[in-house]
Amino acid sequence: MPAPATHPIIFFVWLVSFVVLVLMLTSPSAARPRYVFVLEFHPCFVRVQPVTALTCFVVAAQPRLTCNVRGYTVGDPFFRWTELDTSSFPEWRDHIVSFEPEGDDHEPRTYPGHPRWQLPAVRARLWPSLDRVLRRRRRHDALATVLPSPRTLSRLLRHAHGVTASLGRGPVPSAGGLQALELYLVSWNQGWLPPGVYHFDRAGSWLSQVVRGAELVMWRELVPSLALVQGGALLWVFVGDGRRVARKYAERGYRFLLMEAGHLMQNLCLMSESLGLCTVPLGGFLERDIARRMNLPVEDLVLYVAVCGAAL
Repeated sequence: MPAPATHPIIFFVWLVSFVVLVLMLTSPSAARPRYVFVLEFHPCFVRVQPVTALTCFVVAAQPRLTCNVRGYTVGDPFFRWTELDTSSFPEWRDHIVSFEPEGDDHEPRTYPGHPRWQLPAVRARLWPSLDRVLRRRRRHDALATVLPSPRTLSRLLRHAHGVTASLGRGPVPSAGGLQALELYLVSWNQGWLPPGVYHFDRAGSWLSQVVRGAELVMWRELVPSLALVQGGALLWVFVGDGRRVARKYAERGYRFLLMEAGHLMQNLCLMSESLGLCTVPLGGFLERDIARRMNLPVEDLVLYVAVCGAAL
């Protein structure tokens, strides 16, 4: 798709939206419409739709647009846009039926030509039991900064998100088997793995360095929630391939990516606990700044981050 600034249709839509907003803000309160047109722009699709369920108003003392849905103030209508009902489901179902997969739709991402660190082969263990791991899993506020050994990290990654069957399938449920969820890690401490940003190659079981070097100070700015945890050896970064899911599931595919990210986070939390580590999920992070730092494709979405290390 052409860049947003050069696409005439996108420019026209933004212009119309701006005019509508200005009219709403300058009109008398009695004349203000009780609905607003909501614009969504993403590299995968552009959508303008009326959201009649929203009541919008302006606070005179502090000019700002606020949307109220059934008494709850919301700032982002994402979940409203992606809901299904009896009228929207048939069209969405037909869109899925008409989907024609591309050749690489099930192939896990790989970075040929980048420096690689091969992870040791590991086998499934008979102990500890899942029941015990579930009972023990807890969050810890202080983590060691020492990198897990290559074998420990290999076991953690392979069993949490590795390929274990054909078509790129593994332990994380994937909508339509599209395998659109990618796992990256950031290492900022010197060790057997040099500081940098790495992609976990699910099929080859190696780490590809996609960005050389990583400074903890900078990543604390990108992930403000890191201030809640002392120490940490690695940062997990979950990335969704927005283009891959949107082709089949339209905008509802983004809901599926969030669900898959939750599945993967639980896997990492439980595998970490079983290996004497702790993965702490974090919710405060700057998605677009992280994407730029990692040189991600424009269609990719940063979904979730977590810090990992041995509990102190």
